[in-house]
Amino acid sequence: MWDENNDKGSQNNDKGSASSDRKAMWDLMDLRMMKAKLLKDWT
Repeated sequence: MWDENNDKGSQNNDKGSASSDRKAMWDLMDLRMMKAKLLKDWT
């Protein structure tokens, strides 16, 4: 039983880190788009 719980916990942790990585990627893309928009507005 304990092993099952530990396995579930590690799986959840992996999922969590994957989703946060994905979010960081989207945040970076948003920043790039905002930067491009600002550059367009300036020129």
